[in-house]
Parts: sequence; C-alpha cells; structure tokens
Amino acid sequence: MQVVLERKYMSKTPVRINKSTILVIGDNKATRQLLRHVLESDGYAVIEVEDGTQALSVYDQLRPDLILMDAMDGIATCARLRELPGASRAPVLVITEVEDDETVVFAFKAGASDYIVKPISVGVLRQRVSRLLHARQTALLLEQSETEYRQAEIEMRMTAKVFESIAEGIVVTDTNGIIELVNHALTVITGYSEKEVVGKHIQFLESDEVKFYNIIYESLQATGQWQGEYWLKCKSGEAVQVWLSKSAIKDDCGETVQFVGIFIDMTEQIRVNEERQRLQEQAAQAQRLASLGIMSAGIAHEINQPLNSIKVLADGMLYWHNRGQTPNLEKIIGNLQKISAQAGRIDEIIKHMRSFVSNKPTAQLAPCGLNEAVLGVLDMLGRQFSSHGIIVEKALSDSLPAVSGNASRLEEVIINLLVNAMQALDAVGRTEKVICCSTWLEEEKVVLEVSDNATGISNEIKKYIFEPFFTAKKAGEGMGLGLSIVQSIIFSFNGEIKVMNNEKGGTSFRIELPAIKNQAERGDHR
Repeated sequence: MQVVLERKYMSKTPVRINKSTILVIGDNKATRQLLRHVLESDGYAVIEVEDGTQALSVYDQLRPDLILMDAMDGIATCARLRELPGASRAPVLVITEVEDDETVVFAFKAGASDYIVKPISVGVLRQRVSRLLHARQTALLLEQSETEYRQAEIEMRMTAKVFESIAEGIVVTDTNGIIELVNHALTVITGYSEKEVVGKHIQFLESDEVKFYNIIYESLQATGQWQGEYWLKCKSGEAVQVWLSKSAIKDDCGETVQFVGIFIDMTEQIRVNEERQRLQEQAAQAQRLASLGIMSAGIAHEINQPLNSIKVLADGMLYWHNRGQTPNLEKIIGNLQKISAQAGRIDEIIKHMRSFVSNKPTAQLAPCGLNEAVLGVLDMLGRQFSSHGIIVEKALSDSLPAVSGNASRLEEVIINLLVNAMQALDAVGRTEKVICCSTWLEEEKVVLEVSDNATGISNEIKKYIFEPFFTAKKAGEGMGLGLSIVQSIIFSFNGEIKVMNNEKGGTSFRIELPAIKNQAERGDHR
C-alpha cells in the first residue's frame, strides 16, 4: 500500500471538538501504524483492529467517533457496522484502491460517509477526517437542539394548559400596566373576553368605588410584590371582591420586565363566612336562652320582691279607703313614689333580660365596669346559688379601672362562667360548695377570676374546652357552646381567657382585659 507523506500538512493540526476517538481497521500493520502516527499527531485517540470481526466487537464496546477502514472486506464490514444500534451516526471513511463509479456507489450504499483513493495524501486524509468529525458533531448538536426544542415545546404546551386550567384569574402586564395576557378564569370572573381586556391598562379592571392602582404600584416598586383585598370591575358593572397577589417578573439582570397578578374570587368565601356568622349568632342566641332558663328562678325572685312591695303599698291605701279614711296627701305622694321606684326596678330587670337575649349585633365598644358587671349578675343569680347550697365569695378590688367592652356581653360572659361552676359543683358530693369571684389590676390589665372547689378538669379536656360543641357533660345537659361564646366575646374585647386547676381541687377561669388608662381613652369610645 502506498502512502504519500506531505510535510506541509504534517505541521498543521485541524480544528477538533474535544479529543475524538478513531477506529482504524486495516489488515496491513505498517499502514495501521502510519495512520496512527498521523492521527495521533493531530491529537486524536486511535484504536487499531485487523479485520471486520474485531471491528464489530470493538465498536460495540467503545463507540468511536469515526471509523477509518482500509481492509479487503471494508465495504462489507461497513454494511455490517451500520446494522449495530447507534452505528448509523458514526461517520465511516473508506480507503479504496480504485475510484470507478461502481465501487464508489457500492461503498455509499454500504453506508460509507466518504472515501479516499490510494495512494493516500496525508493532507487530504486529515481534512476529510476533520470534516467528517465536524459534520458528526454538528449533527449531534442539531439532534440535541431538536430534542431540547421538542422538550421546550412540550413544557410550553404544558405551561399553557396549566395557565388556562388554573381556577384563579391571572393577568400579566408590562411595566406600564398594559395588559398583555389573561387566562380563562379571569374572563369568567369579570365577564370580559380576552380581546376586550388585552391591550388596555390594568385600571380598566379596577372598580370605580375603590382605587388601588397607585398603592399597588408603589408597593411593587419598593418590594416587588403586593397582596390584599381588591375589587374587580365586571362587564356587568358590578364590583367583585377578590384577593389579589401581585409580583414583579424580573429578567436575568434583575430588571423588572412584567407584572403578574393572581385574582382569587372571594364571593363564595364571603357567602360561607356570612352563613357561618349567621349560624354562630343563632347558636349564641340559643345558648343565651338556655342560660336564661337556668336563671329563671333568680329572675322571678328579683321581680317578686318589688311586686310584693307595690302590692303592700297599694293594699294599704285601699284598706284605709275602704274604711272611709283618707290618708293625707303627703303620705299618698310618698307611697306613689315608692310604687314608682319599685316599678322602675322591675323595668330595669326586664330591660336587662331583653338586652341579654337580644340577637342584635354587638354595639360599639364602650367603657365598662367589671365589678359592676359581676355584682349585677350575682344579684340575678344569688337566689339560684342559695337553692343549690353554694356559697359565693367576692374579692373585688377597689378603684378598678374601666375596660373597653359591651356591658350586656360582659355580663353574658360572667353568667356562663358562674353557671358552669354551679353545674360542676352540683355534680360533686361536697358539703361545702364555694364559688369565688375575684378582680384585680395586673400590669395594665383588669383581671377577673371565677373559681370553684369542684373536681377540676383533665389536660385532655383543656385542649378542646373552648371549641364549639365540645362538652364534657352528659348528653342533653349542654350544647357545648357556652365557653366558645365566652372566648369569642373576650377576644372581641381584645382580651384573653385561660383555664387552670386551682389549689382547692376545682377549676379557675381567668379573664384579662386591657384597662382604660385615662379620660382621653374613655372619650374615644363615645
């Protein structure tokens, strides 16, 4: 085999992509070694084999980047190589003795990528090898790019599907607030089509009643985000309350290029909340009526006392009239004043009860006296406690500051706590049953503690004691709403309520309410 060595090419190294591996197949050892020398001088890794059988085995293991074939059965080996998995991508350079059309066509049909004719020109060999490797690398890059493109296309389609299937409305705007993109959910919420909103300023969707654009824009400029309640203007002219979360979209340099807003329709949530509030108010009303039933004996006693006084005074005057004697005018006026005072007392009791069972929304917070509320409730329930054999002790601090609240609801809290204590004591066999009501000032908070000497409560019950409809009583003895309502009322007064076991073996409920510090603060409630 003849090889023409061209010195002018030997010093030139062709451009390569990394270090490529070339499989040299040749039955002539001297030729293989010469080809190795030429190729390795250009920086390629070279593997030599003698025949096609070895070539097939080596290719399957090493997967070379290019095959240089100089064997008697080269064309047949080329055809067999092409049948191997993945071998169709590897370029094959065939060295042939002749350049007739029939041999060249046969070589290409067998899978050859190119050919060179003996005697071999080293310069031509190097350039053909370089060109084929570059072509292979280009094909691999194109294939990779095509794969990445397909993947990107799949991801874009998936993103588009997700964008359209999200239940929340989405609006994308440029940095000037011009709408560029909306999803289907946004059109459902507003009633506008995509064509009707794209290209318009975001203020087009802002309710006429509440203007937020400037506030949102300033927040986006400062922090890159804003969230809060928002009112969308619908095509019908109505305003829909939504929860808006808006964020800046930044490029690789950290510059804001777009804004995205996610709108969550709150219509259903508002309806559910209103229904929950209505049910809670009904439950609270039922609980108040239940408490009123427990207090009925005490209330009857409170009304009977002034009624008896009125009857005695009226019967006395009728007695003297029936005997033909008329009391002097001064005595009559005095008796009438006493009757009026007793009637006024009955009126106050009835008004108090009406206020207690009222289902009207809680009035505006106003200064309330905690001691006065405790004494008022004890006046109503005093006879009830006596009939149950319960002693009520009072340790009320003098000069206690007022608290911010509602007098009727505050009394409702105290009634619930006292009734709970009374029912706990009814369940025990103690000979001495005691409820203690204490008030004091502690670190600018007015504290009320209602304690009993019943059995206390377990740690497990403590976890759930303020939850609605939770009760440790027997079936039919309570709805499990009293303490839940108590907690709700105290929280509305910005206070806290705690429960604990005390040293007497019973339970203590402790309420802490912020004290009104000065006259100016009192005036704020008017």
